[in-house]
Order: sequence, then C-alpha cells, then structure tokens
Amino acid sequence: RDFTAAIGCGSPRRRLNAARTAGSFAPIGLSLRSLHNVAHLPAPQFNRHANFKSNLAETLVIRPENAADPAEYAAIADLVERAFRAVPESDGTEGALVAALRASGDVVADLTLVALESERIVGHVLFSRMHVGGDTPAWALAPLAVTTEKQRMGIGSALVRRALERARQADKAPGAPRFVIVLGDSCCF
Repeated sequence: RDFTAAIGCGSPRRRLNAARTAGSFAPIGLSLRSLHNVAHLPAPQFNRHANFKSNLAETLVIRPENAADPAEYAAIADLVERAFRAVPESDGTEGALVAALRASGDVVADLTLVALESERIVGHVLFSRMHVGGDTPAWALAPLAVTTEKQRMGIGSALVRRALERARQADKAPGAPRFVIVLGDSCCF
C-alpha cells in the first residue's frame, strides 16, 4: 500500500475543516512509499545539545494518553498552549482544537500519545479520524507539541515514529485508513 503525508497551511481549525470537507484540501508535502519507511527512519541524536544533561533515549516514556485522567488532559492542554505560544504562525487555537477533536469523538486513542520524562508530560501528538474526498478514510496528525525547553531534541520525532508504528499495525484491519495527513504550517516541521 502507498501512504501519503501532507502538510496544509492556515490556522489549525481552518486546516482541519478544509481537510474534512469534500476534497477541498490539496495535499502538498512528502509522499511516502509506505508508512514502514517513516517508522523506521534512523533514531534522532538525543544528546546533540550540550545543555541537555540526561540521556533522553533512556529516560523518555511514550504511551497513549490517559482519557480517564482529567489532570493529564489539563497538563496536555497547558503543554499545547505553551508550545504554540512562541510560534508566530499560530493563531492560538491549538488547545481549542484538541478539545474540539476530543468532543467530536474523532480522536484515535491508540495513536494519540504522550511523552513523559520523570513522570512529567513533555510531548503530545494527536491523531484523529477524517475522510479525504468524502469517502477515503485517513488519519490527521495535528497538533504535535513539545514543551519549549525540550524542542529540537527528538521528542516530537519519537512521538510520531511510535504513532506511525502503531498505525502500520492498525492498517491490517479492514477499512483502516491508508493515509496520514499532517496538518500544520511547514515552518514547524
């Protein structure tokens, strides 16, 4: 199977609405031969920053978010808001996007993950269900957030890789999506 990842432009809500409507979303970005290729890219160099004292590869825990824990949801909302606050292209609605997707029931629990370091959430990736062209099932990846002091250290990459590994396994189910659409401004990737 072929999988496609695409990057869209505009505010998160506008990107999500465009992607979910009747094919008005024109994917641009990278085409993947298979999801397998992305999930097996070389591991990032976690210790490339002198100010990063711990070995992230040994201390980072990645797991599905806990839907039954309101404190975890609050920590994720705070993380998303803080992570996007410094992004000039952000319109400040990323936290609302997470809440709206959860309320819609479109969040894919098996692919929506948190990264923890010393039991503190330092990263989050959310996948939701969508359709391209009205009838082609796909997964939307948005938002991806890493706490500002831990950005550019491989946490976001690790979250996406783990989610894509899980997506590849879910792909075996009948009717499973064949696409992962990355919704976001290309400046952030």
